Amino acid sequence: KFTVASPALVISPSKMNVFYRGLPNPVEISVPGIPQDKLRPSISGGHTLTKDGGEWVVKPGKAIEAIISVSAEMPDGSVVNMGKKEFRVKRIPDPVPVFAGKRPSDSTVPKGDMSVASGVRAEIENFDFDVNVKVESFNMIFIRDGQVIEKTANSNRVTDEMQANMKKVGKGQKIYIEKIKVKLPDGSIRQVANISLKVV
Repeated sequence: KFTVASPALVISPSKMNVFYRGLPNPVEISVPGIPQDKLRPSISGGHTLTKDGGEWVVKPGKAIEAIISVSAEMPDGSVVNMGKKEFRVKRIPDPVPVFAGKRPSDSTVPKGDMSVASGVRAEIENFDFDVNVKVESFNMIFIRDGQVIEKTANSNRVTDEMQANMKKVGKGQKIYIEKIKVKLPDGSIRQVANISLKVV
């Protein structure tokens, strides 16, 4: 007597249990006892699944779910269904802007740090992927003598006008970095949180 066990399909995201739109998501696909070159995986929902070296890569489309199905070619030439697995698809989390080492959760900035700040950057915190986020533009707002002075930078760099206004900001006054727009790997532009800082 002998028992034939059902195939044990293994599909594991190399990073986490979801796929992120705009990123190449590495996935390990294997079936114990079946050579890699005999596996025939496919993906639903308009997403793409391609082989890159020793692992598979998922590039999500617009659907919010993805189903990876795998079949395998047997030694006798027959093709057997090995099973399937569902995954969620999410957008990349909002990047966090940083100016002079300060984030939206901060409330003060030393005048010396502000004076030497060269621009605004953005990063995705507590995220397993290394994501390149580019700051496309931002506004800096000053309030002086009851007047609102707003300057725009069309890059991540502080402009000469911004530098000149920052030099006039005294301790106890506030500066505001707003309308911060960033470009994500999928090409989308997203506006992120504002930064409001009191100069100390």
